[in-house]
Amino acid sequence: MKTKINARLLFTYSIFIFIILGISIFFLLKFRRIDNVFKVSVKEYELIVKINKLKVKYFNMGNITYVDKDELVNLNNEIENIRTTVKELSLKEKGFEEIYRNIIDNNLIYGDIYNFIDFTEKTLNNLYNLHLKEMDYINRTISMFIFLALLFGIILMIYFSSYISGPVVKLRKVLKKNIDDIDISEFESINTGDEIEFLAKEFYFLINELRESRKKLQNTNINLEKELLKKIEHINEINKRIYHSKKLSALGSLVAGIAHEIKNPLNVISNILYNFDSSDKDAIKIVLEQVGRIDKLVSGFLDYARIEKYQKKDIDISSNLENIIVFFRKAAKDINIIFEKEGDNFNIFADCEKIEQALLNLFMNSKNALKDKEYKEIFIKLTKKDEKINIIFKDNGNGIDNDIIDRIFDPFFTTGSQGTGLGLSMVYNVVNMHNGNITVNSQKGNFCEFVIQLGGANE
Repeated sequence: MKTKINARLLFTYSIFIFIILGISIFFLLKFRRIDNVFKVSVKEYELIVKINKLKVKYFNMGNITYVDKDELVNLNNEIENIRTTVKELSLKEKGFEEIYRNIIDNNLIYGDIYNFIDFTEKTLNNLYNLHLKEMDYINRTISMFIFLALLFGIILMIYFSSYISGPVVKLRKVLKKNIDDIDISEFESINTGDEIEFLAKEFYFLINELRESRKKLQNTNINLEKELLKKIEHINEINKRIYHSKKLSALGSLVAGIAHEIKNPLNVISNILYNFDSSDKDAIKIVLEQVGRIDKLVSGFLDYARIEKYQKKDIDISSNLENIIVFFRKAAKDINIIFEKEGDNFNIFADCEKIEQALLNLFMNSKNALKDKEYKEIFIKLTKKDEKINIIFKDNGNGIDNDIIDRIFDPFFTTGSQGTGLGLSMVYNVVNMHNGNITVNSQKGNFCEFVIQLGGANE
């Protein structure tokens, strides 16, 4: 990308460069002048000191003391050296040539030596003071120029800052807005003619593309939502059909099982009644047992048939479970029941009667599994995690064979001779109708574990 500089900025840069150049030349000249004045002042001061020494050595009260010929020669040499030094100073100080000339051209006769020395000392003192004042003036001038340069630099910095950062701040304020609230004319107002304007135009095109992309995305989302609703309706319809098919299949198995189970005791009753003897008490006992079996079977069937009728409310499943444990400990004193609880607030939205019936069926299932064990133990654990309530039932009974573990929740499936095969099926339906989940883990001859997971009160 080529850098573009507009005319106003170029003009500002040029003026700034010329000002810096002028100030630099000014300071250079002034520093050279200070250096020259300083050297001249040092020479003048040395001459003044030398003259004072001559006064002390050769003069007394304005008159020359008695000197021999050699000392007089030395005095003349010293005076000549002074005049030579003054002549050198006159060459360096162009503005003071006439003053130095007065010293150089002063006629010397023996009687005027003191006047010459005195005149030279006073003149050099005046020049020395003038040079000191000049250096002080130059120093104050330089200080003023430094102050003005700093002030000018600050003003220039503020100007450049506002000129450069102003559009950037404006662009930042525009970009902090929501895309829908941005007015395109705000980008057009940034016309600095440099990279900032180029950046603003790039953002202008980018925001336009984002708006178009978002419109396309919104349209796509609308179409996807419509397609998703259609798919959900289609899946719901398929689920209804699957549920209906399973229900019919379960009902068919239920009817077949009941027909088979009722037929056997009816045959027994029929045969007994065919050869009925009122004195045969054993026959009557058998008839009553078979009738009781039919009654128990029909009662189980009725319980299973009523499984989908629920009256849900907020209940504390912890209290329900503890009540069942208290009851079962009294009913089965030979079983060691261990209960653990982790957490609090075990409220769920459920049918209290159905939940208690399911839990009681699990106890009965564990009791039947423990009948051949010398040491009988049931371990129950109630926990809550992520708004989910977990109930663990574990016994040290005979366990379940792996080849039949997938069938234990089927209606009328049982491995015992006394049960109806509806207990675990009813537990599965109760958990399922409460949007829960039940899993089983077992090892033949060692243990069997059921894990129930139910939602909290809000589910």
